[in-house]
Amino acid sequence: MLVAEVKGIGFPNKGAELLLNASMARLRDKNYKVCTEPYSSYDYKVAYPLYSKMRIGYRGFNCLAPFNLLPNYVRSRLGFIKPSEVNLILDASGYAYGDPWTVSLAKNRLLQDSSACSKVILPQSLGPFTTSEAQWVAKEIAKKCELIYAREKTGAKYFEEATGKKIKVVPDITFCLKAPKIEEERDVIIIPNFQVEKREGDSYVDVLTKLCEKLHLAGRSITILNHEGIKDKKISEKIIRALEANNINVEYIEPQTGLDAKSIIANAKFVVTSRYHGLISSLSSQVPCIAVGWSFKYDEAMALFDLNAPSKFDKADDIFDFVTSEDYTSIFSSEAYANKLKMVQEDVNAMWKEVFELASDKN
Repeated sequence: MLVAEVKGIGFPNKGAELLLNASMARLRDKNYKVCTEPYSSYDYKVAYPLYSKMRIGYRGFNCLAPFNLLPNYVRSRLGFIKPSEVNLILDASGYAYGDPWTVSLAKNRLLQDSSACSKVILPQSLGPFTTSEAQWVAKEIAKKCELIYAREKTGAKYFEEATGKKIKVVPDITFCLKAPKIEEERDVIIIPNFQVEKREGDSYVDVLTKLCEKLHLAGRSITILNHEGIKDKKISEKIIRALEANNINVEYIEPQTGLDAKSIIANAKFVVTSRYHGLISSLSSQVPCIAVGWSFKYDEAMALFDLNAPSKFDKADDIFDFVTSEDYTSIFSSEAYANKLKMVQEDVNAMWKEVFELASDKN
């Protein structure tokens, strides 16, 4: 039996779900059973054919260690996997290692895992590593993982500066993930992110609100899509209340799964997104989009397609100009764009080939 663990998946974040789906599709093609550690509520996991690895780290201890003493015939009926049974660990964290994140997050996700199996950092944002704690994390990852992929050139540079180790740059793995087609089409979808509000405050909400007002005056239909959970819902509610005060009504939706979100995005006319995987879902579906982000990861995703739009906006007018620009929106349906997308997907496929070659050699 081959078992692979996917780390860094936090429900109800739809981006994390998409990363899980993309990983599971490849692993099941190679006849791996897939497990995760039971940090998220079972209510979310029940929708996926996932086993549970019996580990929850707390102060350096595995709280679920007693369950590993159960005989195999009991564990197989409960869907429990012992840490020693895992053959391959894939860390699919979108962004968990670097200055913005605590050392405890790195320990809980990867660094406290002492199993001897192959460990791979799938393409993700990395760094910067300027604090002593972040530098320690980078060096530990460099020692612990056989393969490490940065999602952006900036992250690869940060990692090399901190560790002296050069790593490959590979685009986000969800570029190759197909979403089910739906019939319902939406005009302009806006996807908020509490991480941006945390950094920019009320000005961020004001910009999105004013953008909705301008779109409404231009006769455009607006949908606010919650790509994460309660924190993004609160931002959405702020925007909706402000618009209702001016007698402007917008649609609000909470997709059930990451694939549902991607299907909805893929059938939009334009997407304004502050969620990274809202951006990737748009780019991979050739849907015209603009990012309103907080990190280098947005800019570098756009740069894959030579899109010169910025990811930081102080004025709603500037975003509105992109939404209504025929020159900009036509880029996404061009042959040149389609060729760039094909190259991105080929890079992701080559990475998976390398990962499974490593796993095959070790198993």
